[in-house]
Amino acid sequence: MIFKLKTNIHVVALFVMLFAFLLYLTTWNRQFVGYEMDVLNTAQRLLEGEFIARQIGISGALLYVPFILLFKLSGSSDLFWLSIVPVIYSALTVYLTSYCVWFLTKKIRTSVMVTSIITACSIIWPYANVGMEYQLTFYATLLLFVLLRWKNRGSSLLLPGIVLALLSTAKIYGVVFILPYAVFLGFSYMKINPNRKNLIRDLLYAFLPAAIVIILSLLLKYKTYGQLTGLYTLSYETASSIWWTGFYGIFFSANKSIFLYCPMLVLTFFYWKKFILNHKETALFILLSFIAILLIRAPFDYWSDEFWGIRYFVPIMGMLHLPLIHAFDKKFIPAKILSFSILGLLAIYIQILGASYSYSKQLEILSSANLDTLHNIQYEPRLSSIRLHHALLTSFILKTDKELVFKEYS
Repeated sequence: MIFKLKTNIHVVALFVMLFAFLLYLTTWNRQFVGYEMDVLNTAQRLLEGEFIARQIGISGALLYVPFILLFKLSGSSDLFWLSIVPVIYSALTVYLTSYCVWFLTKKIRTSVMVTSIITACSIIWPYANVGMEYQLTFYATLLLFVLLRWKNRGSSLLLPGIVLALLSTAKIYGVVFILPYAVFLGFSYMKINPNRKNLIRDLLYAFLPAAIVIILSLLLKYKTYGQLTGLYTLSYETASSIWWTGFYGIFFSANKSIFLYCPMLVLTFFYWKKFILNHKETALFILLSFIAILLIRAPFDYWSDEFWGIRYFVPIMGMLHLPLIHAFDKKFIPAKILSFSILGLLAIYIQILGASYSYSKQLEILSSANLDTLHNIQYEPRLSSIRLHHALLTSFILKTDKELVFKEYS
């Protein structure tokens, strides 16, 4: 039995998913934050035959539907039990990730180690509470999973095409994944089907479901609300700024850098070259997805807001850790053990800070002192979410009261 557990990816994936679910459950607060309640309301309206196009797309709202039906069958009246839905889909994302690593390496140990890092050391954990981005995170990971499955087994492209349709209509910017998807297929297709047999059929399978669903979704929104974006307006988030400002902030700001909220990403720099050489299609899928979101968000004032870290990149933050699969190709030397241990513990602590308190804590504290400007949220290190959450947690553990003193000089 022990031997089977070590060699059966299906059993291992289930255990990793259970680990993720129990870990995320420790910080589950039974609350709907952000616009997650709107997502629930949208799903309830869908069951009643009505679609309200706000921040979420139809396929994003569909994720709630089976749990609403179970909730009604249970006879419970406490809707806040449904706030566990983001936790469940975050754990399912980890489950799919373990298979993605397996398809890339065929190594159980590597699958367990890398998936565990993504589970405990990435921003997926805090957003299992926050919600809002788990729809794209789940669908994007599902898309990579079915693409790798297709590449490994040469199965039909209909399933990837359907998943692309779901991803494209989960949120308004889900369509950015069409390019990475097409590039993955372009690099893989000739290896799988060098004779181009059934090429037209495969193209229809790969892209027609998404085209149909996107067009129908846009027509439904336009007919109902008179605009293609439905009730959601982009004018607030697309206030133009200097592109370099967002680029610098996303990578290097002391408040919002992706390397600050996911420190293990620093180690991936040592493995990206090998990852690209050995897994070109997957590497391009991840990098192009990241670049597409970067190009959309960086030019605007609201490249980041008052949420924990930069939430727009949450859907691919787990995937950005995948080059770490090559860290386990060779034995760990002391320097590697030390770097992984330090950054791993730091990353876990940062995720605990994000998951233990509401993302709105920073804004509440800054608002009370009239410091809630976009500049302070994005750039001022002394007012960063991580520092404030650290002060709250240490104050709670040490049972001491702390006072934040902030001096600003003209």
